[in-house]
Amino acid sequence: MGVNMPARSVIFTAWVKHDGAQRRALLPSEYTQMAGRAGRRGLDSEGHVFLLCGDEVPDQKQITRMMTSKAEPLASRFRVTFAMILQMKRFAESGVRVEDLLGQSFLENARARRRPEARRHLKDRMQQLEALPALQCILGEPDIQDYAAFEDEARLLGTQLHMRLYDSKSRDRIFCPGRGSKHLQLRPILSPASASQA
Repeated sequence: MGVNMPARSVIFTAWVKHDGAQRRALLPSEYTQMAGRAGRRGLDSEGHVFLLCGDEVPDQKQITRMMTSKAEPLASRFRVTFAMILQMKRFAESGVRVEDLLGQSFLENARARRRPEARRHLKDRMQQLEALPALQCILGEPDIQDYAAFEDEARLLGTQLHMRLYDSKSRDRIFCPGRGSKHLQLRPILSPASASQA
């Protein structure tokens, strides 16, 4: 239990606690939150913190880590649940904007603090993108146009060849069980008759 009031001195009766699963030492953030009450603003130039160890004398490294380590950053536990959605719908019907409610959450506050940095990062990336040399498209050059024409002609000849093989009288002898064939390209080929039926 915490007391929201300043005091000249703060006394810890123990440096360990049970967190519901195990007994552990106080975290730096927990210690700072309670020890930070020592010293009344405008009245005391300094505050005093006392730690009553009893029979459990803490290790010097452990107690130093607890007192001087940087507190863990706060992380938002805000989650949108079905109950929250229903409650927000009720608020919206009474004239309260849902955006305002979400904007007051700690999660949105953390995002707002990171937004200027994200804007600067985006601006830097845009400047790097603009500084890149322009890409030269080769699709309009004569060599590529000739290659595309040859490719189209090869596909057309291949299609015509397959149609002749499929429509020839000897197709049953050419395409029969036990004969192997190699397909370089698997392309759907439709004869005019089958295309009209489809």
